[in-house]
Amino acid sequence: MTHSKFILTAAGIIVATLGLSAQSSTSASGGEAKGIGGSASYTVGQTAVGVASNNQRSVTQGVQQPYTYSVIAGKNVKEIDVFIAAYPNPASTTLTLRIDGMDLTQVTYQLTDLVGKVLLEQDITGELTSIPMDEKANGAYILQVLKGTSVVKSFQIVKKQ
Repeated sequence: MTHSKFILTAAGIIVATLGLSAQSSTSASGGEAKGIGGSASYTVGQTAVGVASNNQRSVTQGVQQPYTYSVIAGKNVKEIDVFIAAYPNPASTTLTLRIDGMDLTQVTYQLTDLVGKVLLEQDITGELTSIPMDEKANGAYILQVLKGTSVVKSFQIVKKQ
C-alpha cells in the first residue's frame, strides 16, 4: 500500500505543477536597440501579451519588459518644433542632452537626486550638452531643463555601470 500512495502522491505533484507557470519565453533571438530617443529591448519570436498605441507610436508588451526613461513633466514652449532629448538612458559615464529649435538664452539644466538636492547645474549654450555621470552613484536622478525659472521638460535618468 505504501507503494501505491507514493505513486499517487507523485502523480498529484506532477499534475499540480503542470498548471503553474512563471514569466518565461522561448525566443528565436533578441537584443537591445539604442538611439537618440532612448533604447528598447526586443525579442524575436515572443508571444505578445498586449498592445498600447497612440497616433504616433505603438508598443507591444510581452514577457520581456525593458527599462526605459519617461518624461515625467513638461510645459508647452512658445517656440515651434522644439525637440529635447536625453540619452543614453541608462547612462554610465556621460549623459547627452540635445535641444533643437529653441532659443537657448537663459536655458540651464539641473540634475537632482530624488529628494530634490541639486547635484549639477549648468547653462546650456549649444545643441549638445555633455553631463558627467561617471562619479554619480548607481540609481535614479531627475534632469530638468529650465528656461529662466520655468521647467521646460523633466526626465527620469538612471545611472548604471
